[in-house]
Amino acid sequence: MMFKNKSAFYDLYRPNYPYSLVIFLKEQMLLKNNYLVAEFGSGTGKLTGLLLENGNRVYGIEQDEEMQDFLSKKFSSNPNFKLIKKSAEDSKLPKRHFDLIIAAQSFHLFNPVEAKKEFYRILKPKGNIVLIWYHWNQNQKITHEIRSLFYKFKDKQKQQVRTQVEIDFFKNLFYPNTIHHEVIDTIKQKFLRTEFISSMLSSSYATEVNNPLHTEYLREVEYIFSKFSESGYIEYSFDIEIFFLKVE
Repeated sequence: MMFKNKSAFYDLYRPNYPYSLVIFLKEQMLLKNNYLVAEFGSGTGKLTGLLLENGNRVYGIEQDEEMQDFLSKKFSSNPNFKLIKKSAEDSKLPKRHFDLIIAAQSFHLFNPVEAKKEFYRILKPKGNIVLIWYHWNQNQKITHEIRSLFYKFKDKQKQQVRTQVEIDFFKNLFYPNTIHHEVIDTIKQKFLRTEFISSMLSSSYATEVNNPLHTEYLREVEYIFSKFSESGYIEYSFDIEIFFLKVE
């Protein structure tokens, strides 16, 4: 479980998706209010909430037990949300049932070939697939420091390899369907020291408290804060990237 003991940090300190995301999806005819949506890797429901506010019925597919508990509590009173405690590769959902399949900040954790097969199986004819990420802005020096930290501890913990998020990979994966790519907005975050540490503990790359590497991980997080903070705060931004296609 990559997110064991991390759901609270994730919900509090990961970026929230702006409403501009919903506007973009509607403008591109990828989302309508009456669409039945399958959301893969719902996490703590950051995107789920936006979809529900839009009036959609949402099936949230989540295999992480801690995230499942979080979602159950967060949306327990919403009749338009249904939690599916399965994997992206084998959701057990009915065939040709959904208008839109969407995954935010999660597809890189799936087996891409098997997940694509499952997407195609449950999607209605001419349905839509949307993959979303917020990526560290490449023009910031801090981006490279944090990526180096994450990759270092991914290797030290012998974690699974993530799917590379790039347009050429997705073009090959979804061929002969045409996939499109847009950067639609920027999210900014500004944190105090304790908030920044908590945000770094929300990452799937982060060590757990009982991990022998945890002290080293925290030390390097503290170093990044001391190097890039100004007046007691650290600030950075993310680009919201969307990959989307209509399945013919």
